[in-house]
Amino acid sequence: KTGARINISDATSPERLVSVTGSLGQIVATFKLVCCRFEEDLQQLNAVLGGSEISRHQVGLRLILPAIQCGSIIGRNGTKIKEIREVSGASVQISGDLLPNSTERLVTVSGGVENVISAVKTLCEVVLECPIKGPVSQYKPRPT
Repeated sequence: KTGARINISDATSPERLVSVTGSLGQIVATFKLVCCRFEEDLQQLNAVLGGSEISRHQVGLRLILPAIQCGSIIGRNGTKIKEIREVSGASVQISGDLLPNSTERLVTVSGGVENVISAVKTLCEVVLECPIKGPVSQYKPRPT
């Protein structure tokens, strides 16, 4: 539907990793579809449980990025990540620790669908401007 290539890890661990590859536009369109689906699922769950309407618009994504690129996202004295948060309106948090047995870090983005999409687009743009230098050891969840 978006033209992006999507790979979903096998179900041997409690975490399923989804890898999205493509142009910036394809990746952003894919994340938008995912976030909209999350929002639809939350609306259905709220309807069944009689939950609060406030929480239905909040979605969250956990992205895995090479640690070497996280410095560009944070920026000097945290200026870039602060700008991403302010412009997008999303919450963006970068883990201080590497994921187990990898050189990657967890980036959590949450908020309204449009806010999350805006933040993801900007994160992708920053990552594109900062090519990976050196080897990356990818995170692999442990099997159950």
